[in-house]
Amino acid sequence: MRALRKPAYSDARSDAEIILAVRDGDNEALGVLFDRYADDVMRFVRRLVAVDEADDLTQETFLRVLAIARSYEARNATARSWVLGIAFAIVRERRRSFARFRRAITSFGRGASAITSGADPDTDLARALRSLGDDRGALVVMVDGLGLSTHEASEALGVPEGTIGSRLFHARRELRELLGGPDA
Repeated sequence: MRALRKPAYSDARSDAEIILAVRDGDNEALGVLFDRYADDVMRFVRRLVAVDEADDLTQETFLRVLAIARSYEARNATARSWVLGIAFAIVRERRRSFARFRRAITSFGRGASAITSGADPDTDLARALRSLGDDRGALVVMVDGLGLSTHEASEALGVPEGTIGSRLFHARRELRELLGGPDA
């Protein structure tokens, strides 16, 4: 999945119509949704997890779309924020699962670093985004990296829209400090 495919054809259906088709078992419709949003999901998760996990999490996102298509409520013209919200939930689940794994390994007297160490292809920015924590790192990637509006980020993260601006301000400031930028 490294090279995400571009749409081979255009589909004039709205996202809501496509998700209804996915819900009804139309695998081609899932492919259309994948074509529309896989690049965004991949860019999003690459900023929050190790690069080698991004492919798996992108695939898992669209499998989850298939599983929960019934829960989609068309509030916007696109399902982009809904799909990114699913990706965010999967990233959060993966982090929690890994944290439990590390605690279990440590409790057995072995250092988790021996199991989890290795060459990490991450950039300073990706590490800094992950250190912000789930919500704030995801918010910066959604708004600054993918260009979501505060309304779309609000929907994706399940946070009131009025809270987004404040969290974004503080996350950007902390990110500048972590990266040693101006006013750090």
